[in-house]
Amino acid sequence: MDYEQFITEIQKYWDLRKKGLKKQANSFLFSFTKSFKDKLCRRR
Repeated sequence: MDYEQFITEIQKYWDLRKKGLKKQANSFLFSFTKSFKDKLCRRR
């Protein structure tokens, strides 16, 4: 994952929050951080 992809995913989270979709945003953030962590662990 490069920097632009990371920022795009974070922007998706904020867009959901701005719409008042807190539960969906938190669910998205949880899955995003899990996949981000998994990708980092594979690189090692």
